[in-house]
Amino acid sequence: MYALQTNIASEASLFSTRLALFRVLPPVMLTMVMVSYSDAVGRKAFLVLPCIGSAIKCSIYLVVEVYSASLEWLYLANLIDGICGQRLVVSGCVYAYLHDIVTVEERSFRFLFTQACFYFGGLVNGTFDGAVVDTYGYKVALGLGLGFYIFLVVYILGALPESLKVKDESISFKKCALKTKNAFMVVFKSRDPQSKRSQLIVVFLFVVIISCITIGNADIITVYGEGPPFCLSPTYLGYLFVIASAASVVLPNLVWKLVRKIFNDSMYCIIVCLIGTIGYVLFGLCNTSTELFIVIALVPLPPAALGIARAIMTYIVESFEQSTTVHPL
Repeated sequence: MYALQTNIASEASLFSTRLALFRVLPPVMLTMVMVSYSDAVGRKAFLVLPCIGSAIKCSIYLVVEVYSASLEWLYLANLIDGICGQRLVVSGCVYAYLHDIVTVEERSFRFLFTQACFYFGGLVNGTFDGAVVDTYGYKVALGLGLGFYIFLVVYILGALPESLKVKDESISFKKCALKTKNAFMVVFKSRDPQSKRSQLIVVFLFVVIISCITIGNADIITVYGEGPPFCLSPTYLGYLFVIASAASVVLPNLVWKLVRKIFNDSMYCIIVCLIGTIGYVLFGLCNTSTELFIVIALVPLPPAALGIARAIMTYIVESFEQSTTVHPL
């Protein structure tokens, strides 16, 4: 039985890895143009597009569930979701939107609070998702997800004001390509003073390292929790993500309140990363479900530093480079 569970976990891990490739690679390669161009045409259009992609993804998942279609259709669903930008575009445009509307004094806390809001969404999702799947099945869960994405599209188009003064100019491939080039070159361009360039390089390296560590965390936690010796059900996996998301909402802001009067933004990033490193080590050493549920609270802390890293970036680059720079971050 143990060998069978291990084989199932191995196959699930391989399938999740393939899905992650379809989901992650297209945004990395294609969405630079989208987010960069939002500096010229406004934020709303590129907040809507990922919601449409996710709605299509939910629709394909729903069709697969209803008609017992091949799981290979899930690759297409994740590919479409990725091409539409997924959360990479949402994240880039949201932080650029915040830059447009908040003062310099509020920026660090607002960025950190927004990061917490992303995790709060995970908290709400984890609270209900596993229970809905266990009680009503995947069809209802996917239908609810589809409904939420449609609601977001309507809300953004109908109620959310545009934060950027949009210029009346046609979109061309040349302009998109130029924006993309600028996005890749933003870290290398000369700045006044020159120390700003070095600071930006350090911020980029920090974000790359944190991203390499944390991207795919949800898939890893899911496979780890489903496998032996834990063998968690969807409901208990949902509870696990509830704890992780709740910790992501509370702990980063708590640490920020404790250290902000003593340390600067950079030191805050170092502190949460050290705490998160301890959490990762303990997470890998867990032998019981109880230990897993306790330690999971420390694991999401390093990604919280990304919000502060974005705030640091906004102090370095010019206002017209905000979205262009946020997306590479």
